[in-house]
Amino acid sequence: MTPAEYKATQDRVELLARLIIDTDPEVLDEFASMGEHSDAIAPLVDPTAWMAGHDRLRMVIEHAQAIASARRHIVRAAQQAGAL
Repeated sequence: MTPAEYKATQDRVELLARLIIDTDPEVLDEFASMGEHSDAIAPLVDPTAWMAGHDRLRMVIEHAQAIASARRHIVRAAQQAGAL
């Protein structure tokens, strides 16, 4: 990795961390919960639409859960470093 690649990666990581820290954890949890609910009832309401969108919905739910988990780790690390 070149020094320029290192700096670019560092900048991206810092930007992502700031974006994740600014995301409300309660909103993420509610979003994931609503997605789970939608995924559970959608096959009953519109099976064709559910089949077309199920994989994308699952991916978005899993992303929200991963962001919530990452946020906990980032906040903990920032607090330990005295940055928060």
